[in-house]
Parts: sequence; C-alpha cells; structure tokens
Amino acid sequence: MTCVKRRAAPLNVAIDNIEGFTTYVGNDNMEIPMTYHHGNLKQALLDRAAEVIADQGIEALSLRALARDVGVSHAAPARHFRDKKALLSALATEGYLRFSAYVTQAAEEAGSDPVARYNAMGRSVIRFALTHRAYFTTFNHPDVTQAADEELRKSHKEYMETVLLAAAEARNAGWHPDVDPLVLMAFSS
Repeated sequence: MTCVKRRAAPLNVAIDNIEGFTTYVGNDNMEIPMTYHHGNLKQALLDRAAEVIADQGIEALSLRALARDVGVSHAAPARHFRDKKALLSALATEGYLRFSAYVTQAAEEAGSDPVARYNAMGRSVIRFALTHRAYFTTFNHPDVTQAADEELRKSHKEYMETVLLAAAEARNAGWHPDVDPLVLMAFSS
C-alpha cells in the first residue's frame, strides 16, 4: 500500500492510516507521494542534506529545500535544527562518528603492527574522503568548524586522540623514534 499526501483546498482533514502515515484529504484529491515517515524527520533531513552536499556542495543547501525534498512543511525542520548551521553541525558530527569507525576498522584489519596500523589509518582517510564526500566536506568546511557545537567538538577531539595514540604507538615501534607524535600526526593526517 502506497501512502500519499493529498493536496487539498482550504479545508484539510488529516486522517491517520494504519501504517502511521497521515493522509490529507481535500476537495481536489490531488495525490503526492509522501517521502517522509513521521518519527524520523531528523535523520531524513540529515540523509537528504548529505545527498545535496555530495551533488551540489554545502552552498546549495537550504532548510526550505530539504523540507520540500522530504515532504514536510518548510517550518518542520525547525523542530530539530534551529538553522542551517545546526543541521551542518549535526551532519558533521554524524560524519566524524562514521569517519572514526571507518579509520578504526582499517587499523584493526591491518593487524597488530603499529606502523602498518597507522599507515592503514592514513589510507582509510583518503578512501573515506572519496567515498563519503558529503561528510568529509562538511566536517572540514571552515564555516562548520567555526560554528561547531559541543557535540561536534567532542567527536573531533575523540578522533584526534585516536590518531595521536596510533602515531605514538607507531613511533614507539620504531617509526621516526625521535619525532614527537604530535608532529607525526600533523604531517600524516
């Protein structure tokens, strides 16, 4: 059963159907497929924002267009994001969480040698940037980093601590033993 949203004349009647969607019934009975299921608007907006950024860049992003794309009123995104900066900060935070998991997985797959693990982490950064362009672009965008909220700063800090620890372990295993791990990390991340 396909759920639809019907455009109606001035008097709309909302009817909840058994699938949890709301169907709007009006005089003209024009049907428009709903692309959004209530209860997951925040994630629907983040997912669509990532698509827009990957295709058109951050500058093309607008909350009004996202709302239209996911099938909600232009005011609905305000329930989750006060403005575009808040949405970008949430997307960047999600990106850092995915990025950290991706880099950590690469290190795990490289085995127990600290230098091999660190090198695998470095290669995974490049792969992530190429395959998850929207996230990488977002969390490295100067406007996003400048307006970072506490959650984004925390995600970034945790990632940097992971890389610093891996650099220190590689150094302790003989890779550039006389160089500070902060310097190693700066030139390899």
